[in-house]
Amino acid sequence: MEKILFFFTESFPYGKGESFIENEIEFLCGNFQKVIIVPSQQSETTNNIRTIPQNAVVFPLGFVPKYKLLLLLPRNLFIISRAFFFDFFSEEKKNFKKIKLFRKGLHAILWGLYMNSKLDQAFKSISGKYYSYWMNNGALALTLRRMKNPDIEFVFRTHRYDLYQERSKYGLIPFQQLNCYFAKYILPVSQNGQNYLRNIKPQFSSKIISSYLGVPDRGINIIPEECKTNNFVIVSCSFMVPVKRIDLIIASLMLLEIDVTWIHLGGGPEMGKIKKLCQYLPTNISYKLLGDMSNWEIMNFYKENAVNLFIHLSASEGIPVAIMEAVSFGIPVLATDVGGVAELVSTETGILVNEDASPEKVASSLKIFLLSDRNTQAFRKRVRQFWENNFNAEKNYNNFISSYLLDQ
Repeated sequence: MEKILFFFTESFPYGKGESFIENEIEFLCGNFQKVIIVPSQQSETTNNIRTIPQNAVVFPLGFVPKYKLLLLLPRNLFIISRAFFFDFFSEEKKNFKKIKLFRKGLHAILWGLYMNSKLDQAFKSISGKYYSYWMNNGALALTLRRMKNPDIEFVFRTHRYDLYQERSKYGLIPFQQLNCYFAKYILPVSQNGQNYLRNIKPQFSSKIISSYLGVPDRGINIIPEECKTNNFVIVSCSFMVPVKRIDLIIASLMLLEIDVTWIHLGGGPEMGKIKKLCQYLPTNISYKLLGDMSNWEIMNFYKENAVNLFIHLSASEGIPVAIMEAVSFGIPVLATDVGGVAELVSTETGILVNEDASPEKVASSLKIFLLSDRNTQAFRKRVRQFWENNFNAEKNYNNFISSYLLDQ
């Protein structure tokens, strides 16, 4: 019997987001005869599709007007009512925010029902395994699928925006209770996420299990000894949005008196703001904003350019793949202690600063790093060994697949 996986993403392989799935998809396709990718975000465009393995196919859902989704309402009243009961009425905490969420929640349920109806039409006679990369539309669609067919089993990962309630503007994650109830396994990508979810959903503790992502071996970042005392190279890599606090990097660099080159990999909505802030950097700080880059281009950058330190000052994280990539090359890291970052950054791999670290504190930590034994070849070898032991893609993804997909 052919092994088939239905893999629910946000938009991958369309667009530029979810670049980290590019690492995992190779292993999924290596363990299943066919992987059917279901981008679960409504979208009017299917342009800019990335290369995927030959045995992967994409099932685009496109964009559906609201009035068409409402046509699903009459014949699905029971399952819709049951879904709302789990999240809106089953917990002690009742507040007005849940009422505000009602319309959004109803739309999400109708979209999930629509997704399932299209899948049933296209793959009616095909059975397979089910996996959602996020606790979002994909997980909800699979939950609704299991509510109608109890024999269905599925797993989902959960990261940051789809996990931490305080990070939601509503103070809760819609249908978190419902999805956790019906999933076979709930897989936060960090130990921090596992502990958090077990704490707020103790009744599901036995099936909430952390499962690390991973990055492949792309080589080693070679740094000449003279870089220690001459120009100090700092690299950051992220989408330019407020939560990444790239402005804090700039504010910290302004306080340094040593010669530094700062290079940022990645573009985004804040590019204009960051360019303006960079104009105020002192003459001892040179900078390059390289804009949007593919994952292949980023990996190639690390292969060809000496980097003393990777810096990441985000205000919120799951567990950053950008840091995993840096440590895989043996590059030490300075980062803020948010989400699961402490599982990547410690005295073994660099310097961890408090979430609310000031520019002065970050600048001081940069100076300490420059003059310490962490800015040496010996330390960089230990950083790379840490990646090998904990975030090697081959180890982590094969273990994930054998433990949570092939055993369904």
